[in-house]
This record gives sequence, structure tokens and C-alpha cells, in this order.
Amino acid sequence: GTLAVLCAVALAGASEEPAESGDPAHVAALAFDHRSEVVLFHPEEEKWLRTLVMSGEPSDLAFSGAARLVVAEEDRIESANLAEPSDPWRMGVSDAERVVADPLTGRIYVSQSEPRAVSAVTMGIRSKIDWTTKVGGEVSALALDPNGAALYAGLGGEPGRVAVIDTVTGRIRRI
Repeated sequence: GTLAVLCAVALAGASEEPAESGDPAHVAALAFDHRSEVVLFHPEEEKWLRTLVMSGEPSDLAFSGAARLVVAEEDRIESANLAEPSDPWRMGVSDAERVVADPLTGRIYVSQSEPRAVSAVTMGIRSKIDWTTKVGGEVSALALDPNGAALYAGLGGEPGRVAVIDTVTGRIRRI
């Protein structure tokens, strides 16, 4: 199938040495093939590292730190530990589309096509949705500011319209 690169990351502890097969501590690009697989490869060497089989078709993915990959799927968000592939994590989130993760806190932010909202998720043994904020439009992109205090939600179909959301309270600061 056709691969679409969703993001490229330098994983923690990356070095200038070439990656060993399957070693997640080196630079890798993350992609998916519009099925239920996320493919990891080393871009400089054009070398396949590993394929992670997810539960559904990925729509977006992000790196959340500590060698964890977070994937938005149709009715859930799913996380895979790149260092230990047998350590998956899943949480039901209806109509999940875009995802971004704070690598410092591990908190995940996910957009939902219905109810046209953004939710903050704490991942762990007792995973929970911390807050959900309706943004009044379809979210085309999510981004965190460098200190993690604000979440930017690009509202698709409306050029230049961005909702700025406080990451602690979930309140919209401005649109």
C-alpha cells in the first residue's frame, strides 16, 4: 500500500550511530499505510525497523515521550510502547481524528469530529478524560505551545481561525 508520513521524530537518547534493527532509541520516521499498521523506519538508511499492528485505521499520530507512540483511530486512541511492543494502551474516544501529546507530562490531546470538540486525556492505569471543550468547528490540526500551557486547534474550512485553549482548565482563551 501507499505510505503517508505523518510525523518524524528524534526519539529520546538518539545518537549519531546507525540504528540497529528494531532499536527505538534512534531517529525514526513514523508512517501508516491506510490499514491498521504503523510502520517505523530509519529515513537516512531507508531501513524498515518494525511494523506495529493497531486495532483500527490510524488518522493521526504523535510521539508522547518515553518511547510512546499515540495513534488516533476512528473510535479510540491507542498507544504503543516502541521499546516494548507488547505494552499497548487503548481508550475509547468517539470520532477521534487529530492527536498531539505533551512529551513532558504525557497528557494527550485529541480532537473529535463530533461533537466538534477537543479532549485532554491522562494516560495510565486509571486513564481518564480530564476535560472536553467544544470548539465550534472541525479541527484540522492540533499543536502545543513549547511550555505546554496552550493548545492550538486549527479550525478547518475557516482560514486563519484558531482556537487557543488553556491546557489546565480546557477553557477557550480566544478564537
